[in-house]
Amino acid sequence: MNKEEKMKKAPFLIFFVVCVVMLLTAPCANAGTFAGTFCFKLTEHSDVFVWNVETIGEGSFISATVTGYDATTGTGMSGGGTVVGTNLKLFIGETAAFSPYVGQLHSIVIDLTSPTLSGTDDEIFHKSDGTHLISPGQPLSLVPCP
Repeated sequence: MNKEEKMKKAPFLIFFVVCVVMLLTAPCANAGTFAGTFCFKLTEHSDVFVWNVETIGEGSFISATVTGYDATTGTGMSGGGTVVGTNLKLFIGETAAFSPYVGQLHSIVIDLTSPTLSGTDDEIFHKSDGTHLISPGQPLSLVPCP
């Protein structure tokens, strides 16, 4: 290989290395810290939420991402929120179970100072005809995972 051929390959190799480095570091740079798997039970119902929680940030701004499922119904759950003062405020969507509802939204506030991480869940159940049912202030707390 002569000097001219080597010169033509150098920009391609540099470009290739830069692309590989960007692909490998971008997901790591934006990834959160896995906080763990947590399970919460609605006190007045049989629902047990199994969540994998990731946090991003520190100090006065911490956000959280939640993915998981309702162990009682088998429905998927995902969403997120942020820490406000001593509370974790989450907005989580849940896929439909075997019911007349097409999905649910959970507006959850968890007290981070409580030993059982107790909180409340305002549930909104949506029907395909556009109507909905609101079930406010459902108490929930941390329980052992099934």
